[in-house]
Amino acid sequence: MPAPNRRPDPARGAPWWTWAVRTRPDWTLLVARLALGATYFQHGAQKLIPTELWGGFGFARTMDALTGRFAIPYPVALYVILSEFVCGAALVFGLCGRLAAVLLALPIAGELWLRRGHGWFVDWFHTQDGRHGFEFQLLALALAILIAARGSGALSIDLGLQAREPAPPG
Repeated sequence: MPAPNRRPDPARGAPWWTWAVRTRPDWTLLVARLALGATYFQHGAQKLIPTELWGGFGFARTMDALTGRFAIPYPVALYVILSEFVCGAALVFGLCGRLAAVLLALPIAGELWLRRGHGWFVDWFHTQDGRHGFEFQLLALALAILIAARGSGALSIDLGLQAREPAPPG
């Protein structure tokens, strides 16, 4: 059986999707996964669900802002909202953590790129006309890369799915 952090070899009979659930019972990965997942689930929820609980504007107003004010193409804006919500939830539960982290890293990297000229720091005191720097996105991207490379960690659905995988022949 291959080491838990190695890619499965399709030639050895492992299903193609096993890389998405490959992990180890590591508590530090649990902390990284919960921090990233809970943060981005909340970000996606406030863009998707118009309620006081999430403090957002909901889907229609968010899409208007992303496609109008920020000139993001509709499919990209839709991907951002759905990936934050769905991948955030998947990370909280540890379901296909590697795949969720990769799919979430794409909009994080895009936002980091868009904020590159705004400086390093978040604009807590509104001194930059609300133009936040990229420190948050840099930390989030680092967590996503860690989870994509190492998996969901302890207390994840992935560990249960991994335990049920049949051993490759040979």
